[in-house]
Amino acid sequence: MGVTHDQLGACKDFVNEIGGTVLNKNIGPPRSTSRARDDESLSELNRRANRYRTECGCAMGGAFLVAGLVAWIAHVVVDGRYDSGHILRQAFVGVLIVAACSIAGKALGIGLARLKYVVVRSRIRSLRKMEV
Repeated sequence: MGVTHDQLGACKDFVNEIGGTVLNKNIGPPRSTSRARDDESLSELNRRANRYRTECGCAMGGAFLVAGLVAWIAHVVVDGRYDSGHILRQAFVGVLIVAACSIAGKALGIGLARLKYVVVRSRIRSLRKMEV
């Protein structure tokens, strides 16, 4: 029970209609008919990758700085002790908390940007493979 030449030809025609080729065994989703649209999305992905690659984390560091400052002010208000020794200690602890929050936010911002960069570069590689 073998495959006839007519059956093989019909199968090859079907595969070519859905976008693959039997000779290269590249059966997959249909390829885009608009090369300009693919080039545009590829250039947009390259722009995003470059932006993520050079991200410094300042925006997230600033957001964490504000959050740390608000949390420290809330802590001072809730604590309610306002003698001179306690105020100086609270100010010192506040500076440490705000600095730590800023550094953590900056590191998290850089880490997330690097992760996004890896994802976008992977997407670019997969699009380039599909072109070939």
